Amino acid sequence: DLVVSTMGRGFWVLDNIYSLQGFAIESNNETKLFPIAETVRYRCPKVRKGGNAYVQFPNPGLIIDYQLESKPKGPIKLEIINSSRKTVTTILSTASDKKQKKEVIESMSLNQVYYQDDSRLKTEKGINRYVWNFRHNGTLFPKISKANKNGPLIVPGKYKVRLTVSGKQLEQSVNIIPDPRVLESGVSMDDLIAQEKLALQIVDLMTEANELREILKRKRKAYLAKKKLSKADKEMEEIWEALMTKDGTYQKPMLKDQISYLYYITTAADQMPGKDVYDRFKELKIQLRSLKAKKSLAVN
Repeated sequence: DLVVSTMGRGFWVLDNIYSLQGFAIESNNETKLFPIAETVRYRCPKVRKGGNAYVQFPNPGLIIDYQLESKPKGPIKLEIINSSRKTVTTILSTASDKKQKKEVIESMSLNQVYYQDDSRLKTEKGINRYVWNFRHNGTLFPKISKANKNGPLIVPGKYKVRLTVSGKQLEQSVNIIPDPRVLESGVSMDDLIAQEKLALQIVDLMTEANELREILKRKRKAYLAKKKLSKADKEMEEIWEALMTKDGTYQKPMLKDQISYLYYITTAADQMPGKDVYDRFKELKIQLRSLKAKKSLAVN
């Protein structure tokens, strides 16, 4: 980092100038992905915002600097790939045009939306910076702006960053290391691996719940318009009520919110999931499968 102090007792920090040190910028006429510094994967403490009493720390993330020789006509793509050659996340610079939005909506119905749409992945000529938040893809969501966001944190290790610009692929390797304070507290790498695995399974379960909600939501709109509900309509409504929490204050959380809460307590801190978490996951998985089976019977 480059830190500058002022006579007014202020400090100004330019985060991570590693790319300037390791890769001389000779001109703006070449598209390139700069080397990426070894980075600590850590969590940002939740601090109340407001007033000048709080230091505005940057959010945790992997700083990725790249240079574009010109503004590309289409979106650029950023992929993060782990040591097992599995793509952890794929990020597109934009999906704002109508054709792309239509493709995303159609893919959602086929369970094929695999990327995040992020306007922070800039496509301006010259040097650009993107900060990846160390997270896997999250749950599928019908809104493009929310699809695949807020997944669990990745396990520290060796990763590859791939940037695709106008069909040209650029790659850099990076080592992401664990927060030493976490290891000193007694949490092991095996614990983090187990946490990541379970969190991703819960993400898949939340996606299933979201998909069921969207199916029921469309059918519900149709049958609630009827003067009299059929037996199948009533069965659908029972499934909806078991899945979705009612509007209002202090309502009993239903299945979808229960899955979300399990995800929260599993991923809130670096830790080995307890037996009660695994047991609860199995229970919720069985309950969701049961609702999906009832939905199939009601439709048939």
